[in-house]
Amino acid sequence: MTKWKNLVAAFGLTLVLAPAAAMACPDMEGGEPPRPVAAEILQASIKLQKTDAKSPARVEAALRKLRGVHKIDVQVKNKRATVRYNPKMVKTDELVAALRAVGMQAWIEGAVVASK
Repeated sequence: MTKWKNLVAAFGLTLVLAPAAAMACPDMEGGEPPRPVAAEILQASIKLQKTDAKSPARVEAALRKLRGVHKIDVQVKNKRATVRYNPKMVKTDELVAALRAVGMQAWIEGAVVASK
């Protein structure tokens, strides 16, 4: 604590200590930080070469590991996955690489700003 007081004093700032509950964001539900606004979320369409009954679980497991992925919808019949993600946290190349790492052939068909 002394290091912080010295640092604050050196820059002429005021240090205010408050309980963590007092500093919580009012938009937080269940302890999660607020999600980025819709303009910051992109929706990518990923084409999958082969799909089977286990594909949705494999796709979701691979993509959930990536920070910034918000929603995943796998359509086995269309051999496609739709992914909502924050482009500041994850890139489309990383989405494809995660799927290829679990043995799926995939490529990006396109990405657009996600609607609400």
